[in-house]
Amino acid sequence: AVLSDAMLLYVGPDKIKKAIEEIVRVAEKYVVLVEWEVDSILGKEVDYHWARYYSEIFEWYGFQVKKYKITSDVWPTKTWIENGYIFVCRRASPTSEKN
Repeated sequence: AVLSDAMLLYVGPDKIKKAIEEIVRVAEKYVVLVEWEVDSILGKEVDYHWARYYSEIFEWYGFQVKKYKITSDVWPTKTWIENGYIFVCRRASPTSEKN
């Protein structure tokens, strides 16, 4: 499994594709992300950090994605409450169906 805990926030648009491809390459079955999500695959700058549409990105790479909203009791800052999610991405087997 690969874990990214607020790391991809710091990867700019010029390097994100390579970073995600490396995550996908080394992940045997799971990728777990704690990141900000917005409706932009290339990314949108939010408070000097990068947020992206990780659900869509990892589904495109063949993962089944479940996302869980970060609440104020987990991470009590405005930006995390508005944009923060925990993503559990499971590599889809050839016989599994999308959620």
